[in-house]
Amino acid sequence: MSSEAENPAISPSLSSEAKKKGRLPDWAWLGIVSVAVFLFIFLSFLFLRPLGAYEDSKNRGLFAKLFGLVLLLGLTGALIILRWKKGPFSLQQKIAFAMGYALIIHVVYMLYTGPQTRQHDMSYPSAEELAAGKYGDGHFAYAMSFYLHMSMPEVTSPTAVYQFYHPPLNAFIQGLFMRIFEGLNLFAYNESDAIVLYGSTAILSCFYMYLTGLFFVKAILLTDLSPNGKFIASLFVLLFPRLTQLSGQLNNDSLALMFSAVTLYFFLKWYLRGYSWRDMLLAGLFTGLSMFAKMSAAVICLGMAVGFLVALIKVIAKKDDNLRLKTVIFQYLAFLAIAAPIGLWFQAYSHYVYGLPWNYVFDNLNSSLFNGTRDYVLSHHPDRITSFDRNNSGLAYTSGFYNFLGNSLIGMVWQRLLGSSPSSPISSSTMG
Repeated sequence: MSSEAENPAISPSLSSEAKKKGRLPDWAWLGIVSVAVFLFIFLSFLFLRPLGAYEDSKNRGLFAKLFGLVLLLGLTGALIILRWKKGPFSLQQKIAFAMGYALIIHVVYMLYTGPQTRQHDMSYPSAEELAAGKYGDGHFAYAMSFYLHMSMPEVTSPTAVYQFYHPPLNAFIQGLFMRIFEGLNLFAYNESDAIVLYGSTAILSCFYMYLTGLFFVKAILLTDLSPNGKFIASLFVLLFPRLTQLSGQLNNDSLALMFSAVTLYFFLKWYLRGYSWRDMLLAGLFTGLSMFAKMSAAVICLGMAVGFLVALIKVIAKKDDNLRLKTVIFQYLAFLAIAAPIGLWFQAYSHYVYGLPWNYVFDNLNSSLFNGTRDYVLSHHPDRITSFDRNNSGLAYTSGFYNFLGNSLIGMVWQRLLGSSPSSPISSSTMG
């Protein structure tokens, strides 16, 4: 069965047929469903998060988990009844139920994960600092700057930047949302202090993960996988544990991943469905937005570059009649003209306003998160080798690729063949 038959949302002919019959187009239905999902997440948080005040440490998340259990039983009951009355499900119906299960899991996780639980780089202040209006220099302080003043935080020196080196999109949206949430909130508990109020932005993170799953599934449906293959792939992404964790995480990872998923969808649609200008421009827009949320989201451009190169080779070799060389070059330039300013402007801002070097991120590597080689540290940060050695170990760290190839693989083969090891030009000090 073709992709179009299984997924009307990506088939222009089926969308046109829907219009003729007076039905809403598929994108409109997805919009309505997405609004309903956001309201569900918002209301679940609004009414259930305050119940956490009545829980002790032994029963943490009790009400959220009971809520999730009721929802899971209800959805499973609906699945059984529909299967009994209507017969086998279509691919779209199977995916819809899978998205329902994923949403419930995400919402429950979001509800019992507080703003100070399993978070990253928040740098929350103490109660005394909070009372004095001091918010630190993490993601929390970043969002509070927009919540209180609708402006970028002040950075006195490059050494005091901490999380303010990130682009401001996520913090801006969170600050604006907190203002809106205050006006709609019904329970004092949800605003008991600034950190608790900041926790309301988990609503956004949870919704971002719904959209991430949605666009990953839409991307999968564009492929030529079999219906079963599409369903299995959809299940994998929808129930992927990291998406659950990001549903309750308040830093900028959730927003960056969501925009990356949207980028992937429009890029694949451009590549697989006729190289349309619309899809290329949208891919450029969401690439820029993903980098505006978190600079490291630029990694998606590596995979896209391969696709761009393949399309260019096809055009030059005249193996694809759907695209002319002049058109593809102009499309690539348009992509850059949209993505680069949106995604890179903050790098210039942080350099000229905050005084950060252009390579600030790579010059301030976190030894606990480092996944490079020891040789790199010795070459670029010899003064920090003790810290890096304390936090890293193993072959991937203690040797570069040459060391790995020369001392491990070749040595093992040599020993098998000749019963002795080749002399190595690498000194033992290099191996750490």
